[in-house]
Amino acid sequence: MDSLNLDRLTERQDRILDFVVREYVDTATPVASKTIVRRRDLGVSSATVRGEMAHLETLGYLTHPHTSAGRIPTAMGYQYFVEYLMEEATLPLIERRMIEHQFHQVDMEVEHWMKLAGAILTSKANTASLVTTPRSRRSQFKRLELTRVTDRTVLLSLVLREGLVRRQVIELEASQIAGALRRLANELNAVFLDLRCKEIEDKTPQLKRPHRVVGEHVAQLMDDVDVQGSLELQRYGFAQILRQPEFTATEQVEKVVGILEHPGHLESIVAEVGLSHSGVQVIIGGADRWPQMTDFSLVLARYGVTLQTTGVLGVLGPIRMPYSRNVPMVSYVASLMSELVQGHYG
Repeated sequence: MDSLNLDRLTERQDRILDFVVREYVDTATPVASKTIVRRRDLGVSSATVRGEMAHLETLGYLTHPHTSAGRIPTAMGYQYFVEYLMEEATLPLIERRMIEHQFHQVDMEVEHWMKLAGAILTSKANTASLVTTPRSRRSQFKRLELTRVTDRTVLLSLVLREGLVRRQVIELEASQIAGALRRLANELNAVFLDLRCKEIEDKTPQLKRPHRVVGEHVAQLMDDVDVQGSLELQRYGFAQILRQPEFTATEQVEKVVGILEHPGHLESIVAEVGLSHSGVQVIIGGADRWPQMTDFSLVLARYGVTLQTTGVLGVLGPIRMPYSRNVPMVSYVASLMSELVQGHYG
């Protein structure tokens, strides 16, 4: 994770802030000084702890709801916790083995890996998860299917190695003979397998007419994907994030819907932060750059083969998030996905 360059606090302030963050993450209840004195052996009076908490509030690490004497962490408090107080942790061995076993049970299809990664992250983190399709610098042909629509039109379904699927209805004399379209698709699949757009463009003029027509459309669809370069971001666990106490009010639900459904919000952050950095990246409360993310945190990690085929996965939740668990969880799932991508594309 990148350093957040926050000034270090005193050892006692560290211990107080560490307790407030962990306790509030567990209970979602403001933390009072008497709770800290009772649960942490700081060797000082309750009055001293109250003074330290007030100072931490002045520095911007804590705040307090108007209706409570207890305090809760601010986004900066969570940032400090992630940088300085959170231990480097790994998932328990039994949990790692269980997750690895689940991946070994799915078919060797990118879309299945993505769904499984999203399901695991959502269930383990109890919040929403995000997974992008692994993207290479140029799309690569995997297979196509042709389905008769009318006597003169056919549905072309194109599947790329990156897991992307593109469909288009094209004009093509659709034979009434059973299996004719299937044979045409199989022949093109053999010719185009693993080719890039330019390679398909070069081969297409040499083909006979029905093959040539389909090849031209395939090349155009692949060129569109390469030019757009947009992220295919899948969202999972919408219901899970709404179960968090922060998002029970109607106005908060609307914020969640806006973040998850509004086109471009998450994609821009994932592309800028997730794809351009190695390791786990933690974005808390929008990091003063994305105002729409004020109430949210993201834990993201890039997966895949650097400079070849990469994607991003992670979790989205309230800033009151168990970072010490979610960071190693995201890191481990990303490492498994990297192994799968390496085996698939390497």
